[in-house]
Amino acid sequence: MENVVGKPLDRIDGRLKVTGAATYAAEFEVPNALHAVAVQSEIATGRIVDIDTREAESLPGVRLVLTHRNMPKLQPFPQAPVNAKPEEAQQFAKENPGKPGQKLLPLQDDRVYWNGQHLGLVVADTFAQASHAASRVKVKYEAHPPAMDMEKRLHAAIHAPSDPGRESNDSKRGDAETALRYAAVKIDQVYRTPTENHNLIEASATIARWEGENLTLYDATQWVEGSAGVVAKVLGLPKENVRTVSLFLGGGFGCKGSVWPHVMLAAVAARKVGRPVRLELTRQQMFTSVGYRAQTLQRVALGASADGKLSAIIHATTNQTSPYDEFTEKAGVATAILYDAPNATVTHKLVRVNKGTPTQMRAPGEAPGTFAIESAMDELAYAVHLDPIELRLRNYAEQDPRTKLPWSSKSLRQCYAQGAERFGWQRRDPKPRAMRDGD
Repeated sequence: MENVVGKPLDRIDGRLKVTGAATYAAEFEVPNALHAVAVQSEIATGRIVDIDTREAESLPGVRLVLTHRNMPKLQPFPQAPVNAKPEEAQQFAKENPGKPGQKLLPLQDDRVYWNGQHLGLVVADTFAQASHAASRVKVKYEAHPPAMDMEKRLHAAIHAPSDPGRESNDSKRGDAETALRYAAVKIDQVYRTPTENHNLIEASATIARWEGENLTLYDATQWVEGSAGVVAKVLGLPKENVRTVSLFLGGGFGCKGSVWPHVMLAAVAARKVGRPVRLELTRQQMFTSVGYRAQTLQRVALGASADGKLSAIIHATTNQTSPYDEFTEKAGVATAILYDAPNATVTHKLVRVNKGTPTQMRAPGEAPGTFAIESAMDELAYAVHLDPIELRLRNYAEQDPRTKLPWSSKSLRQCYAQGAERFGWQRRDPKPRAMRDGD
């Protein structure tokens, strides 16, 4: 390590990237490859009454129009046991590498769950031909009233399950509600974070090529083994029959850590037409097809003594999920260990809305969650007339507050000191909105 730490190093892929020589998923030169474009729903919920593909199929260059009528049945990806022990979960992960971005497999029936759901796929000689033909697929719907506003459906919230074999998302120590009731100073606020989309430079894309019973996927993925593993399971293939190639990634941030329906559709289409198929999501489709950070509503309540010592922390998160999945934005997991309060309750709930399944996104849970808890701490500092850093130091967790076990390492105290020095924290005017220097 002494040979590399603190020393400038060239990125081994840097020259290829800045000169344009790096090959991304959609750029592989695969002979005889056709182009595919997805047809997406224009309603938020309901069912397909009719899907007319005749005009699209008659257009020049069109080789295949895939819908739920001619799509083969896919194998549901196995689900880990709900109450799996850690060793059982590890064994499941070993046998089933990777995970689908959503439970709903593409084109398996006539149900519509959200606006932007894949309802079909057009394969043609060129991208322009496929795009035009996709626009000529006519879908008739039986539309149902959609559930779109999470906050109007809080009455229907369900408990958020924890990942099998993992530590529970929720935690409790002491009696936070009682401690809050008797606290000298109280902060009880609701913080909201909106939906956020990844929309990285390289849109998600897959080229699928069959050679007999062997499938090669040139896939924009953060997990090559997972991509191959999921597609093998869904198509009913031996894992060794699927190979994934991903040399470079034009941004991932979480959405390329799972396998989304377009990967499976490319593989099925390539098998049906007997030629490689290149499927690139459009920029618009990136908003509906590869997950997003879920909207959250977070109640954070803090109880403290007049000198700022915490006696109670309550962090209750509700986030949206899809009609068929239970994705939890674990906003409270950091709160459970951040501060040394004797009473703390962390909970997570889900509300189903007619949108696609959310997914992990850079600092999943911690990003929206620490925004909420740290905003509340700043409000508490103002209420007790205490410097915000001093408030955090008075409640510094020298050990895990839940287990009373020591940290393997922790340098947060030093970070506070170094950050304050670099910012000139002591020279600031503590009055809110008082600092107007520069931009």
